[in-house]
Amino acid sequence: MTRRTRTGFTLIEILIVVVILGILAAVVIPQFTNAADDASVSSARTQLQTMRSQIELYRAQNGAYPSATGANAGSDADSNGSTDQWDDLIAENYMRSSPTWPANFTESYNGTTGNFALVLGSPYYDVNGDGTSDSADATAVSNW
Repeated sequence: MTRRTRTGFTLIEILIVVVILGILAAVVIPQFTNAADDASVSSARTQLQTMRSQIELYRAQNGAYPSATGANAGSDADSNGSTDQWDDLIAENYMRSSPTWPANFTESYNGTTGNFALVLGSPYYDVNGDGTSDSADATAVSNW
């Protein structure tokens, strides 16, 4: 008589693997949501720096900052078909179109002084990296 051995996984082994995969998923998934928020913050900061550079370049070449209302308003349209405060920069080919900010970010521009800043609305991103999304993050954005 020959003995037949069965090969395969027991129920206990399968349950252990499922529990381990569940623990790994619980650790990894929050990292991906933080990565998306970090990417939005990084994108906003990069666009802010680019806009400030273009505003300063415009001032250096034209002797004044672009107006906050767009001196060329109505004479051209950006890629979205709109005319706005950035029409001077778009018409002079300093930029292709108006900036598109990530959710909860809005721009603040003073055409007299050339000050350009971002304002972070609620709900906040964890901009300062302290682990909480609070008003301190809005302060961190205003200090960029």
